[in-house]
Amino acid sequence: MLSRFVELYQGTRAVSFESLAEYEQFTRGLNDIGISFKTKIIKNKQEPTKYYVLLIDEYDDLINKAGAWG
Repeated sequence: MLSRFVELYQGTRAVSFESLAEYEQFTRGLNDIGISFKTKIIKNKQEPTKYYVLLIDEYDDLINKAGAWG
């Protein structure tokens, strides 16, 4: 899951979705493994709504702990 955080949103590692269902599935998985995150929703009349999931914890620290998640 951490490998999906390839974007930057205001200097924070992020992943974006245009589908609410995909966003909900992804964030449910983050909750299940205990990763803290924030959400930013961007609405635009000309484009689909974007859901950004922003990591709260430091990415490198999470990568080092990833082995514990299997």
